[in-house]
Amino acid sequence: MQTAAPKFAVKDIRTKDIRVYCFVCTGNTCRSPMAQGIFNKMAKERGIDAAAKSAGISVSPGMLPAENAVSACKEIGVDISNHRSVMLSNDLFYEADRVVPLNTTHKIILTDAFNDGEKVTEPLGVDDPFGGNLDVYVPVGTSL
Repeated sequence: MQTAAPKFAVKDIRTKDIRVYCFVCTGNTCRSPMAQGIFNKMAKERGIDAAAKSAGISVSPGMLPAENAVSACKEIGVDISNHRSVMLSNDLFYEADRVVPLNTTHKIILTDAFNDGEKVTEPLGVDDPFGGNLDVYVPVGTSL
């Protein structure tokens, strides 16, 4: 079976088209930037032509990632310290080949708002660690 070509592609340094995934959570300061960083690291290490972005559905744009999200990612060799929160926009949604909600509520909101159930994947089922200590964030990183 042949797969459809990506609707949006980012050109990497070799000018190859790569698949783009957008991880979506609530504030884009914890789970989705962690997922983005971990995904991009794994794709690079495995030679997979894919890249991740992240966004939130209720965001104060430009916020730094949660300190414990940065620390938990650092423990597994992922640096998300330069991340800044962004609100999910029409452009981000439609530029992505797949939109990955972090929980069921996010999936419901995304499918209702964008009326595109095929683009939105099943939720990852990751609980929100916001406000928790590092012991709460580390399992989130390992579950992603």
